[in-house]
Amino acid sequence: MRMHWIAAALASACVFSLSTGVFAADLRLEQEPTTAAAVIYNYQPLRLNAAGRAQFGNTLYCTAQERLYGRDGKIYRLADASPLSDSGQFRAKIQLLVNAPAVKTLKLAKGEQALPERTSFVLTLADDWLYRDVTVKFQVTYTAVTDTTLSVLPAGTAGSAEEMAVAAGEQIEVAYTLRIDDEALFAGNYDDYELRPARYEQVILPSDPDFPAGPEEVILTPEKNQDVDLTWVDVGKLVAQVNFGPGSLESAPKLSARWEDTGLAGERTYGGCYARVFVGSPQPDGGEVTLVLTNPFLTEKGEETVPHSQVNLYEIRDGQPVEITRQARYGTDSDGNGAFLLSTSSLGSYVLTDQPLK
Repeated sequence: MRMHWIAAALASACVFSLSTGVFAADLRLEQEPTTAAAVIYNYQPLRLNAAGRAQFGNTLYCTAQERLYGRDGKIYRLADASPLSDSGQFRAKIQLLVNAPAVKTLKLAKGEQALPERTSFVLTLADDWLYRDVTVKFQVTYTAVTDTTLSVLPAGTAGSAEEMAVAAGEQIEVAYTLRIDDEALFAGNYDDYELRPARYEQVILPSDPDFPAGPEEVILTPEKNQDVDLTWVDVGKLVAQVNFGPGSLESAPKLSARWEDTGLAGERTYGGCYARVFVGSPQPDGGEVTLVLTNPFLTEKGEETVPHSQVNLYEIRDGQPVEITRQARYGTDSDGNGAFLLSTSSLGSYVLTDQPLK
C-alpha cells in the first residue's frame, strides 16, 4: 500500500512547502518515489585526449522516461521531461546508489548534448571500469523552484496529454538504473539523437502500481539454473525459460525484448505488446523442448493486469504474426508466476499482446 505523501514526508523528517496558488490543471502531483531504467543514446568509442591522441572513450549519454504518481492514484509517464532539466523550474540533486566507484562524473546533459523533451545525463566512467559489465544506479531528486505544470500521458494506455500541477517546493524522486555492457555499447544499439520513442520505454516500475512489469527494449543473456535448464532473467524476474526433454541445445541464444527485432511494421501499444525474440532461432537437437514464457501482464506482485485468458500469443513466421495461443497451455514458471508453456522444436520470435494484432 502506497503511503500518502504527507505521511512519507513526516517519516523522512522532510518538510515540503506547498503553494496555495491556484492551478489551471486539475491533476496534481503525488510526491511518491518511482524508478526508471536509463538507456544509452550516444557513445563515442574513440576520442582525442588533450595531447591530440586517440584513446577509448569513457563518456556515455543516457536517457529515460520518468513516471509520476498523480493524486488520483494513477501513474503517468512524462510526455515532455525537459522542465526537469530547466533550472528555472526545477533544482536537481544527483546521488549515486550502486557502483559509485565506477563513476567519475555524472550530471544532467544540457543544450545540444541533451535529447529534446527528455531528461538526459552525461556519465563518465572511471578508467578502470570502461569495459567491465556494470550496473550503475543513481537517484535524482527534482525540487520545483516555482509553481509549474508537467505534460503527462496515462501510463500503459493510449490517451491525450494533460497537465499535472507541481507546487513550488514539491519533489519528484526517481531512482535510475543504467546497465553498461557490450550490448549497450555496441553501435548498432543506438543512433546519435535519432532513437525512436520506443527505446525510451524500458522502465523498472515501482512494486505496487497496477501496471504490467514485463521487460521491454532489452537483450537478455541466458543463464543456467539448478532447477531449469536455461533461464533469461531481467532485474531478478524470470522472462523465459527452456526445459529440455528429449531435445537439447548446443548453444544458448540471447533473448531480445526489442519490438524492432520482431520485424513487424507499425507502432505497438506501449505496455500492451511484448516481444520475445530468440536470436538466431536455434533448433534443439533430439526433439522438442518446453518453452516457458512468463506472462508479461503481471505486476511485480504477480497479479494479472489483463486476464491471462485474454492474452494473445503469436509466433512470427516469414515476417508475419501467426496466432498460436491455443497451442500453449497456461501454467507457471519455476518462480511460480503465471506463464505460457509451449512444446516446440525451434525457438523463434514471439509476441504477447493484450489486444489481437491487426
